Amino acid sequence: MEDALLKDRLIKCAQAILDELEKTQDIEIIMGKKIDALKLKRSITLFYIAGTTEQDKIFKDIIDKFFKGEFCDLTIAKLQN
Repeated sequence: MEDALLKDRLIKCAQAILDELEKTQDIEIIMGKKIDALKLKRSITLFYIAGTTEQDKIFKDIIDKFFKGEFCDLTIAKLQN
């Protein structure tokens, strides 16, 4: 994530998700459907793995709080191939 503007926007979006989830405690309510929650989990896993700064800890916070600390195994497997 070399583009500073895109990185800043991504972090702001992640913070907005985290803030909203703090209120509802249910990722599927926020995302609308189970499949959309899965897409978020996959994306957040990827962003966390690609992250290189302290700011990227926010992605781990989302995984910990709303996905029971479990990253997306499929995303990890695809990255390892």
